[in-house]
Amino acid sequence: MQRRTFVTTTAVAAFGTMAGVPAWAQKISGDVRMLCGFAPGGTADLLCRILAEAVQSEVAQKVIVYAKTGASGFIANEAVANSTPDGRTIGLAAMAAMCVSPVMPGQKLPINVDTDLTPASSSTNPNYWYYASRRETDANGVPTQKQAGAAGAAAAIDWSQLPIATTTAGGSVQVRMVIDRLCNGPPPVTDLLANCFAEAGTGGSGSKKAGTSIFTATLTVYYRLTARVTGPRNTVSMVQAILSR
Repeated sequence: MQRRTFVTTTAVAAFGTMAGVPAWAQKISGDVRMLCGFAPGGTADLLCRILAEAVQSEVAQKVIVYAKTGASGFIANEAVANSTPDGRTIGLAAMAAMCVSPVMPGQKLPINVDTDLTPASSSTNPNYWYYASRRETDANGVPTQKQAGAAGAAAAIDWSQLPIATTTAGGSVQVRMVIDRLCNGPPPVTDLLANCFAEAGTGGSGSKKAGTSIFTATLTVYYRLTARVTGPRNTVSMVQAILSR
């Protein structure tokens, strides 16, 4: 049974429906609490109530939305992370806050966004495909495996069906992207230093003024971004970069 489950949204103003419900949702007994970290009556609050209806129909249990506002949703996220591990507490997280806040200099968060929360679903379709663990690649280093440990055509990444990240006027050039975190094993990967391409930081604080300490992350994890660019006359180019966070 997984606790610390949450639904992500690329922006709190985005609307959408649950793309799927994980296995834990099939075993829940009793009312489910959905913690919304944003003001009642706002867009995020409305989104939480739409998602609550979707979850309720899947788990056959009542889903009740509770407002627990503040700190860009992190007060609610902390409550989800500290909840009883029975699968009955879920929450909404804004992707922007979850990605940007951990790398802000001097920022101290109440939770570890990589290990304290378990993603349940995304409320919107992002303009790239993200995998929390490393994908298998072909001889050219291009990710080809959709699902770790699976085989056959159903498990292969179909680049032509991925969402378009950006395009030119008229669509003559289209860019599609896959980002995979360079971690081994099925998610959630909790021991990042042992299972990921990562390095421990030295810590420190201050500024980049000569002779002073600088802000550094306690742990740097690496990600692989692969972009497929299609152009006129059926030309195809692949571009790849390694990013760190």
